[in-house]
Amino acid sequence: MNIEQAVQLLNRIKSYQGKKIKITYYKKNYGYQLVNNDWKIGFGGYEKVSADVKLCEVNNFMSVLVEDSDTKRNFPFFGMDCIIESLGAINEDNSISLIYENQFLKNHNLDIENDQLGQQTKKEMFQSEDIDEQIKEYIEKEKLSRSANNPVLNDLFDKPSIFDYGTRDRVFPFTNEMLNLYMPAYSFAGKKVLANLGGGDFALNAYLLGASSIDTFDINEYSYYYYELKKALIKCYSYDEFLNIIENPKKVYDDFNNYKHFLSKDVSEVIAKMFEKYNSCLIGFAKKLFLPSSFNAEEREFSSKDLKNLRMTAQFRNFYLSNEQNYNLVRSQLSNGIDNQSKFLLGDVTKLQFTDKYDMIYLSNIGDVIDAQQYYAFIRFLQDNILTDNGQIIIVDKARKFDFLLNDESVSQDDYDATQITQYNENYAGLSSIPDSEKKVCLYSIYRQPELKHGSKRWFW
Repeated sequence: MNIEQAVQLLNRIKSYQGKKIKITYYKKNYGYQLVNNDWKIGFGGYEKVSADVKLCEVNNFMSVLVEDSDTKRNFPFFGMDCIIESLGAINEDNSISLIYENQFLKNHNLDIENDQLGQQTKKEMFQSEDIDEQIKEYIEKEKLSRSANNPVLNDLFDKPSIFDYGTRDRVFPFTNEMLNLYMPAYSFAGKKVLANLGGGDFALNAYLLGASSIDTFDINEYSYYYYELKKALIKCYSYDEFLNIIENPKKVYDDFNNYKHFLSKDVSEVIAKMFEKYNSCLIGFAKKLFLPSSFNAEEREFSSKDLKNLRMTAQFRNFYLSNEQNYNLVRSQLSNGIDNQSKFLLGDVTKLQFTDKYDMIYLSNIGDVIDAQQYYAFIRFLQDNILTDNGQIIIVDKARKFDFLLNDESVSQDDYDATQITQYNENYAGLSSIPDSEKKVCLYSIYRQPELKHGSKRWFW
């Protein structure tokens, strides 16, 4: 398959975004075996799985984001733990029309352990070792060669995000996790915290609940600028004014001179350049700034109802937005410089260099998209090296794939009151809602490993 054919196939797959499809994939299973008195992770064969899902987003020939009744999940086309065999459109009569098929899987034995299998089949299919980079270059050349009525608008929507710095992607403006339900399970008073940044809501809630300091990490550089912007807006505006901005995001542009003095010089310059570059398409900018990635995947504009739903769910999910008193406390903390010494670590967290130890490490649900062996080794590293003696690692398991952790004595499952989600949906039926999948999320606390005795077991299922 040459580059033109690859782009045509990719565009065909993307044309089904927002629609129901059948995905068939091979999933690598793992088990544990006793080696030299220690339990080691081992390969347990491949399992073929099919599921009816909604196709949310396509990331070249790297992965697809899909949604089923439980949650959103990311499937790599050619991964170590998962290889997609086919994607098919589900027709009105429930028949399947083939969209994509990996014909090269039949040339490989899926019953043997081979962590390079995905890359091998990808290379054979596309006759290239860098097909995704070639696709990006091809699309860029096409875009530059065609005449456009509004080049700035095309530029905005062709990019994965609005910033041209480092590793970039869209940011959820407000958490899509039930932090108001999860966080009461933990004590934050006086804790030194390391947390996944995202849109910054976990950090803001943790300050409200008494954390003494919070360092953050993210692979997405956009998260840093967005978090700094959000904090500046909080410092500048009252509770009601901030909620009004969520429903009227164009104010972020219109009122820049009102709050820019709350930004550091480098962040202010970036925001100003961004506004200058995108001032002719602010609706598109607002769409990317204040709405989840699903709006981009579905290629539809947002309405006032969408923004009201965003505001209401943000208030429900976050302590600091739940009432004016909490908001004012966080606003005061930020104004008094509680985060002045905080560090932001940019990059893949499994490859970052840490110099401090932490009482609490919040990993959100990043394990849902990380190879099982890699994630297993990473958690062990955190336990042994940067977690304080009485510290804990918090994992949010949306994909429901880490129940095996409960077989380890250093792990516990944490409960939360999911009935509040049902009550919220009943109270605001037709106006705002929380997905039922949030009722099925699992939380785990992982503590320092106890000293192992000869022949003792750990990390097995």
